[in-house]
Amino acid sequence: DANFSFTTAQVVNFLKSMRDRGVPAWQRHQAASAAARYQMMLSGRIEDELGEAVQKLANLAQSERKGDASQAARETHYPPNEPKVITALRETLRRRRYKYDTEKAYVGRCLRFLSANPGREPESLGEPELRSFFNALVTHPQGGVSASTLKQAKSALLFLYQGVLGRELGFLDHSEATKPSKLPVVLTRQEVAAIRKHL
Repeated sequence: DANFSFTTAQVVNFLKSMRDRGVPAWQRHQAASAAARYQMMLSGRIEDELGEAVQKLANLAQSERKGDASQAARETHYPPNEPKVITALRETLRRRRYKYDTEKAYVGRCLRFLSANPGREPESLGEPELRSFFNALVTHPQGGVSASTLKQAKSALLFLYQGVLGRELGFLDHSEATKPSKLPVVLTRQEVAAIRKHL
């Protein structure tokens, strides 16, 4: 829309809301850069406050890509009131440069696991609780999850325990989320001979 416009203050407030939702710096930098380009196209200049925001986010995004944990910790904000272990999960994912979509998915799966075990610290939970959680996903009365969803949940929780909490987990037995594979039909020699007689 040719009439679409916004103020620098609106852009800055939007960037802050992204920060408060835990959106990583590289995505906030993309949003700020797009707004700056559009502002330049409309008015022929980029306002100082927006230009400073673009530069600051570029520096922070570079720090996150390089795994500068101290820089990220000073300037990256996370959603308030979330469990400390989830914030630690976000920090670890960002240091290792996982995509934001992966971060959202992993956080969602881990929060669901924690909500299935209310009042307990993650450190006190182990393979029995994980196995029970996976089985519950598969055998839900309204229909089990898909194989890809189950795989994602397992990857998220393994990452939480191994990558964040530093706990090695053995193989987790759980129900398959797919139908059993059909075995190939093998005919006996006599059956093959009988069929060939009719060809």
